[in-house]
Amino acid sequence: MTYSMSVGLEVNCAYLKLSQNKIAKTQELTDFVNLDLDAEDVIVGIELLALDAAIPFDILVSDHKLSTEDSFFIQRLIPGFLRTKLIGMSEGTSISQAPQPRTLASA
Repeated sequence: MTYSMSVGLEVNCAYLKLSQNKIAKTQELTDFVNLDLDAEDVIVGIELLALDAAIPFDILVSDHKLSTEDSFFIQRLIPGFLRTKLIGMSEGTSISQAPQPRTLASA
């Protein structure tokens, strides 16, 4: 899965896109986090209405079919993105990252 994240520096918000699926509905998860969901209630995107908003990843995994692996990857992606923002990113800048391939050790 490839993720992309864009930021609105002037309004202190961000959007993390998780898939190309069509958005069927938007759900308010917290006061500062909205989810765009497809027809199967799978997350298409996460809207942060504040860059420092706490994302309840446990709910994303349990209620919205986000894999634990994807949850951990996103949790690592966001702080890196915010560090990049703090060193002079311009308005409307976006980043894209794909998870690194994993190798499984043989027993």
